[in-house]
Amino acid sequence: MKTRWLAGCVSLLILLVAVQGAATVVRALSLAELTAEADLIVQATVERQEVVWDDSKKLIYTLTEVEVVDPLKGPAKVRERLIIRQIGGEIGDEAILVAGNARLHPGEEVIVFLDRDEGGAVHYVVGMAQGKYAVDRRGAEATVTRDLHDLTLVGSKGQPLKHPTRRPPALTLADFKGQLRALRAQ
Repeated sequence: MKTRWLAGCVSLLILLVAVQGAATVVRALSLAELTAEADLIVQATVERQEVVWDDSKKLIYTLTEVEVVDPLKGPAKVRERLIIRQIGGEIGDEAILVAGNARLHPGEEVIVFLDRDEGGAVHYVVGMAQGKYAVDRRGAEATVTRDLHDLTLVGSKGQPLKHPTRRPPALTLADFKGQLRALRAQ
């Protein structure tokens, strides 16, 4: 059921890529909605990426391996390696670009909100770029931020948001994890 829903959403998103230049139109998800929709939420380190064709050679996928640092929701374990699959990537002269995908970079520390496929072998980022927070440890306190620049966010009824923020303000990592714990306790 989730796979069919996910496939429908991905198809719709690909059709909407051309709206507002290279932005994808998606419904804005609150932290509570991201938390509720995710099977897994993990703080992880991005280890490596591989770009592959699907079996029919019609779609290109980027497979990203992450190592769990802190499982925040779901059955993940510390040091477990998970595979995140996203449509898009580049192989030779062929490329599929999906505006609004969560950008994951080897070496980066992230908090990601994930859905598992029915077989459990791969995971998908919930809400595209909305479901990925980058952890920044350069300051006195670690912070988390999101990059939503390739997304056009709309409300629950499809109405444009009045003041969409492409780069919401940073939160401390401790405060953000505290918010997640409070949401899970509800």
